[in-house]
Amino acid sequence: MQAKLRYITLFLFLFYNIADAQAPIRPLELAFTAMEKEEWDRAFLLAKKDGNLGHSLILWHYLREGLGKPDQALNFLESNPDWPGLPYLRKRSEKTFLNAPDEQILAFFDPVKPQTGLGSLIYAKALKRNGQKVKAGLVAQSAWADQSMDKSTTRDIFENFRTNLLPLKNNRFEFLLWEKDKASLNSMSFLLDDTQKAVADTVFSLHTNKKNVSAKIKSLPPKWQKHPVVMYARFEWRLRNNLRDSALQVLENYSTSATHLSQPSKWAFRREALARDLMFDEEYARAYEISSKHYLETGDTYAVLEWLSGYLALEKLKNTELALKHFKNFLLSVDAPISLGRGFYWLGRTYEQQGKMDTAKQIYQIGADRWETYYGLLAAEKVGLTADKTVLNTPNVSSWKEASFLTSSVFKAAKLLFSANQEVLAERFLTHLTETLSDHDVLRLVNFLEESKKPHELVMVAKRAASQSRVFPRPYFAIHPLVEMPQRIPPEMALAIARRESEFYPKVESPVGALGMMQVMPKTAREVAKRLGLRYSSERMLSDWHYNARIGIAYLEELSERYEGNPILIAAAYNAGPSRADRWIELLGDPRNPKVDLVNWVESIPFEETRNYVMRVAESLPNYAVRLNKKSPDSFYLYLKGSTFLPLAPKSE
Repeated sequence: MQAKLRYITLFLFLFYNIADAQAPIRPLELAFTAMEKEEWDRAFLLAKKDGNLGHSLILWHYLREGLGKPDQALNFLESNPDWPGLPYLRKRSEKTFLNAPDEQILAFFDPVKPQTGLGSLIYAKALKRNGQKVKAGLVAQSAWADQSMDKSTTRDIFENFRTNLLPLKNNRFEFLLWEKDKASLNSMSFLLDDTQKAVADTVFSLHTNKKNVSAKIKSLPPKWQKHPVVMYARFEWRLRNNLRDSALQVLENYSTSATHLSQPSKWAFRREALARDLMFDEEYARAYEISSKHYLETGDTYAVLEWLSGYLALEKLKNTELALKHFKNFLLSVDAPISLGRGFYWLGRTYEQQGKMDTAKQIYQIGADRWETYYGLLAAEKVGLTADKTVLNTPNVSSWKEASFLTSSVFKAAKLLFSANQEVLAERFLTHLTETLSDHDVLRLVNFLEESKKPHELVMVAKRAASQSRVFPRPYFAIHPLVEMPQRIPPEMALAIARRESEFYPKVESPVGALGMMQVMPKTAREVAKRLGLRYSSERMLSDWHYNARIGIAYLEELSERYEGNPILIAAAYNAGPSRADRWIELLGDPRNPKVDLVNWVESIPFEETRNYVMRVAESLPNYAVRLNKKSPDSFYLYLKGSTFLPLAPKSE
């Protein structure tokens, strides 16, 4: 009897535990599993059990794979005009309209310009059939100017719009060379003469490091040998083959005008790295010439090069008037908080070097408004300000349960995705929603995420808002429960590192193999785990954030001991490795040394990723200190130069 009772008890235990394990799985989660196996019919059936919203989420993926029908795409766009990823959904759906009725084609393409060559062909032919010949020709010309096309599409669009396109043949030829679009260029080979074919062969031979390329260059007509598109290919070839000085000569020779460069934006892509290399080699005047003669007028690269030109003019050439011009150009071209803090700090520093202290103070005061950023904090220090404790720690008073976004299908989709363990996609929906919310509703969304204990999503929502020049400090510096873990250094360091490494997302794996929330490399993690007496598991590094954080924090403690608690060196070593940090101390001086300008030291780090990393970690430290109810440092500069994060001795000592 007792044996039978034990058997029944064991059976019930196993039954209910299995049932409990299976109970939380939503139909949508199973639908995503089916979708990943390309079992679309099954995915739709399962998703429908989670209602129309579940079905729409699978349909969203289906259309973005280019598998839908014209009526499905049109109906989805009409029903969900505010969903994320619609431009890509449209792009992937264009090909499905090839045999659609003209009414559907015009309904799809009239509101939004086609994104593909085939889409442009479909739309232009439909317009032509419906008597809109002028507009059809313009659509064809627009596609001919900058869209990729296969051979069939190229012949079809050319035969239908020959009069419109023939005068632009050479323009398309050069555009495709600049874009390195060999497939599209081959598709228009029936339109090219022998010289153009030889030019194309030479350019692509340069891009792919083919042999005997010098002979091909010499065989070209003189006009083409020196043509900017050929010289740009030669410029890139020389860089790839470690002929930097020779490449620089090409760049310098062609940087006399926008016309001579032909496509300034293409050449500009390489300018920052080359100018910084020259700066590292102390060739300051040449570095300035490379960075400043870009002939751009707008854009992110323009801003980067204008700032670098200003920095070189001020700190290396000691030309404050030249620096002012570039820093003002930079500020007129940016609106992101990080960039504004940078621009106003350096503009203020320039006026300070001119001895115009009142003007400098006014500029620093403006920069201090961006105290959540590295340079904003440096500017704030100049006028006696620190991180704003009130803004960082005052809870939001508005309840998310009163928010207008509760009725939004985007918000509802995000909640459903969370329940189906699709956190990455849920985050995408929430960050997209953030773009359209009022500031008040963003704060309500922050409340929802704080109540839901989602630090990763808090950071991502705040970053998306920051990209719109809207700053919400609490979610921007969200608190993660790792702060409660035992650690011998102040917890704001672990928070700052984890935030920068993964935005607190525990399952991320980098392209180079770094794992989990703290993004520790497997070799380092294995060594640290051994010293901790832990069994190393790469699976746990991704599945167990506590385990990952324990190893990451221990590594931070080791780096803190190595660099005497200096936050700049700890961050640099965590990102680029201790050996590189040691090398930079040798080459650039020790940032802890009172005689070394810390700001210039950070700007001189040769790796762009590490420069940015160090600044982002540094700006987080005092803000996290305040969030943890500590005092903000009186001097951010000295805070970064000192032994701020010297570890406590282990308890055994």
